Amino acid sequence: MDMFVPSPKKIACIGMGKLGRMHASMLPTYFPTIEKILCFSHKSNFDDIVSGKIIKCNSWLEAIQEAEIIITTTSANEPYIKADDINGDKLLINLSLMDFDLSVFQKSSAIIVDNWFQCTQAKKVFKQGVDSGIIQRHHVIEFGDLIDKTNTNDKCLQNGIIMINALGMAIEDIIIAQAVYNKLMYMSTIKPNYFYMDNRMNPLTDPPISDAIAIYNSYSKLIEQLENDKISLEKRVQMLEQEIETLKKSPMP
Repeated sequence: MDMFVPSPKKIACIGMGKLGRMHASMLPTYFPTIEKILCFSHKSNFDDIVSGKIIKCNSWLEAIQEAEIIITTTSANEPYIKADDINGDKLLINLSLMDFDLSVFQKSSAIIVDNWFQCTQAKKVFKQGVDSGIIQRHHVIEFGDLIDKTNTNDKCLQNGIIMINALGMAIEDIIIAQAVYNKLMYMSTIKPNYFYMDNRMNPLTDPPISDAIAIYNSYSKLIEQLENDKISLEKRVQMLEQEIETLKKSPMP
């Protein structure tokens, strides 16, 4: 988030279920510059966390007016925030994926996704934009492009509306990734210096690219090793089957 708004002061959280509450409570710890977290929810009661920087608003429109960053974590089934509702430069973190109307995507100077293909499959507003031709591949930047600084326009990432449309990760994906990572750490000498959020690392500058390449190479070698093991096992099974057939044909003593 600080990649786009280095010292945020006012953030809007729309939707205050578990995810919204977590963001509202967590953000001041990671961003000491925050002065206000403007919150609104149609359904969830969050009076117990309203104090100091966390402010309860009477409507979502009130919450977003002075916010530099808007985070949506609602259960909306239809978009309701239109381009005319958003004034000035803003970072939109579209976690619930159904709050922003297509007009907001059209008005955005940059649309950032975790994975283009996955976003085109999910039945959300983004897919509607792709299907209608409003959103095209060259309009969109993947997180991977940000990390290696390819296919990005620094100007469009600093001005106007920046939309982050992230599908996120399922818990089982995270567990599998952790298992693969642990295996790689065991197989290599790579030190996990920058893999912890507490270090507050900047993914654009801090993680050495050589380490990322080493991880990829180690993972590729692991896959190759597993494939070779599979072939060896298959050959061994064939040999055993042949031995069994030979024994069947041999006369009993």
